[in-house]
Amino acid sequence: IGWIIYKKGMNTFIPSIIALGVLYYFVWLGTQIPLSFSSFGWVKDQQASVWIIILFIYSGIASLLPVWLLLQPRDYINSHQLLVGLGLIFLGIAVANPIIEAPLIRTSFEASAPSIFPLLFVTIACGAISGFHGLVSSGTTSKQINSITDARLIGYGGMIGEGTLALASTICAVAGIGLVSTCNLPAIGAVSDLTWSVYYDSWAHASANKATAFVLGGGALLESIGYLT
Repeated sequence: IGWIIYKKGMNTFIPSIIALGVLYYFVWLGTQIPLSFSSFGWVKDQQASVWIIILFIYSGIASLLPVWLLLQPRDYINSHQLLVGLGLIFLGIAVANPIIEAPLIRTSFEASAPSIFPLLFVTIACGAISGFHGLVSSGTTSKQINSITDARLIGYGGMIGEGTLALASTICAVAGIGLVSTCNLPAIGAVSDLTWSVYYDSWAHASANKATAFVLGGGALLESIGYLT
């Protein structure tokens, strides 16, 4: 896509649609033909070593190629995937109208749970200054700006974008899970009726479940608009 746009001067619309379609096709193909290193008889340590080698090779190639040939098109396609995903999630929120069952203030605290400070500030600052650190701390974004006057729009857009993603993720993890009937949680096991109090019954369980709340909640919201997950 970078070669077509930069070298051939083609409009971005058609290549973007085709690239996004190819991306989703390979996602579907992966579900139909799942590949795993374990099918070759490799144990976990061997699989980790192979992935390390693959990532080193990819990083080496990516560092040598021009930004417009690999990194920029890759992130550009991923941004379309993000926008489509956010659009579907917010559409699911509008259709399902999930109820937030979480208490306004949680008064019970576990001794094993970490302190709310400084994690509270990290959580807030991540979305609040994401546009700044996404622009300045990135190894490639700052080098792709045509004019310094574009920095404000890009930085502000990054902040709004991450804030929108944070809102969607929070609704999925807090209200979306209430739409799930039966599931299997990593820390608890089989659950017949998933609710906020069941998923977040303890810090240890919620931490061990990792991103399961977003996956289950987001999947339930997509199912509400007829999308089979």
